[in-house]
Amino acid sequence: MNSHKKTNVLIFFSILFLYFFSLNIYQMHDQHWTAMLDQDIMIIYNSLLVSSGYEQENSVHPAYTTFLILGGIFKICSLFFDNFTLQEVLSSNMMDQEFQKLFYIGRIVNSVNLFLITFFIYKVLQQLKISQFITLLAISFSVFFISFYELLFLIRSEVISILMFLISFYFLIKFLNSNNIFHIILTGLFFGFSMLAKIQVIFLFLTIFIALPFLINYLSASDRFNNLIENSKLLGLSRITLVSFILLFILIQAFLAKIFLENLNDAAFTFLHNEDSFFFLFFVVFYFIFIKVLSKYNFVDSSQIVVVLGLIVSGFTLCLIFVLLLDISNLIPFNKLNLIKLSNPIKFMTMHTFEVEGEKSIIITIKALIQALAGKIELSAEFNEEYNPTILNIDTKIFFRNLHLILFLSLILLSSFVKKNKISIYLSVVFFSGIIIYYLTFLLRETIGYNIFIFPLYLILFSILLNNLNRKYLLIFSSIFFLVFTIENIYLSSMYKNIFKREPQVYSFCGIDKWKNSENYEENYNNQSYIKLVAGEDRWIKTFASKFYKVAHEYCIQLRDEEGNREAKFKIKS
Repeated sequence: MNSHKKTNVLIFFSILFLYFFSLNIYQMHDQHWTAMLDQDIMIIYNSLLVSSGYEQENSVHPAYTTFLILGGIFKICSLFFDNFTLQEVLSSNMMDQEFQKLFYIGRIVNSVNLFLITFFIYKVLQQLKISQFITLLAISFSVFFISFYELLFLIRSEVISILMFLISFYFLIKFLNSNNIFHIILTGLFFGFSMLAKIQVIFLFLTIFIALPFLINYLSASDRFNNLIENSKLLGLSRITLVSFILLFILIQAFLAKIFLENLNDAAFTFLHNEDSFFFLFFVVFYFIFIKVLSKYNFVDSSQIVVVLGLIVSGFTLCLIFVLLLDISNLIPFNKLNLIKLSNPIKFMTMHTFEVEGEKSIIITIKALIQALAGKIELSAEFNEEYNPTILNIDTKIFFRNLHLILFLSLILLSSFVKKNKISIYLSVVFFSGIIIYYLTFLLRETIGYNIFIFPLYLILFSILLNNLNRKYLLIFSSIFFLVFTIENIYLSSMYKNIFKREPQVYSFCGIDKWKNSENYEENYNNQSYIKLVAGEDRWIKTFASKFYKVAHEYCIQLRDEEGNREAKFKIKS
């Protein structure tokens, strides 16, 4: 890349960073740390726990990587400044100010991570040999993407999970372009960190695994790869690694998972009633047949796939060894339940879906999806019945998602007729299928920020397809996409207004008159939001941050002292 192009890229990313960073600062400057209890304070508190040498308390999602990064920043700050350890914060006479400080840091770190997502998409598209113009054009879509604004003003684990995924994917493509084994080990390492942040990212990695044979052909990596395999013992070692990994997984599911999860009282975690065991084995068999068929028609050398997967698994294992060593050495504690979440992602995701006929399971949910697609039952992931804007009697988000699918399908068909590049089309179809899978999971459960999981697929698919077409088609389709995204933002703009009007939730669990919300605040907020404000704030704290429950009680006492009325009753009971 010449100096002129480097300057343009630097200017582009500088403007993009300043835009997101400034917008974040503007929104949070008068934001109280209790405004969104789910998940701001949960992440701040658990990060503080981890950085202070305690195991994470949160058990709903792994979120370990999130706590590791933010907690690590708190740890570094504690070396130079006071009140950055759990003990110091809890013993402070200004607990409110201390949590507010941690909240600001968490939000700033979150905005930087969100920006880094755009940077690593740029790096991925570079490695995919997409032109610089199309790459920057694709990344500019982030300004119009809904989940970027949802997550910019919240502290959540989805951001870290996607960032780790993109770093993992970047090193995978870099390996295919360079055959540097260190890069593929890093692929597996960041794969592990991505899963330890949010297990919903599993479908992105499954998409990449399916796309792998086509990626090898797309990057013309086959000949270089064969030379590497022939001059090493990687094939034999990779076979041993993969077989060992499969056997270890079965062992964990059959014995260890049941022992770890006895406290959950869930009979579904027995070997014969565990969806993840059968899903994993089904995928292994399916993938084996898939690769064998492609190999039969000389589309891919199966040994290449074996080596790549074997090395990824090795890197993934190193990730687990690393976090366990941090735990053993008492540097960063690791909750062992996270290992079970890694080996049972489908089960743990299903536990948080809607209930169908009073039972939660992947079998039930798949059945519900089939029935819904056949029009036999009405299925909705609607979280807030009080706010359901529609277009042509279709939920607004679903309407635009279907419109996106139509646009991408049209682009795939056009590309197949104009350029007739089979590899690009095959690769595009895989990424398109990944988008559809996420759309189906959104029907089962959707909340703020989940859209971010399809963002990389959107940009990669857009870039690969348009990279093969001339400027005329590039202008037409980019204009259409920008128009659709703009209209979508206009239709959902009422939701954004709430973001800048969030009020503290202190009164709900402290009962201090000074902290009362404005009249009808909760009702007005819920009437313009896909996701309701957390109901029963003190119950939420007790359920999802039980140790913080007592912290909140002391916090309320301090606020009462400031009011000179310590004797008043609290809604939170010790």
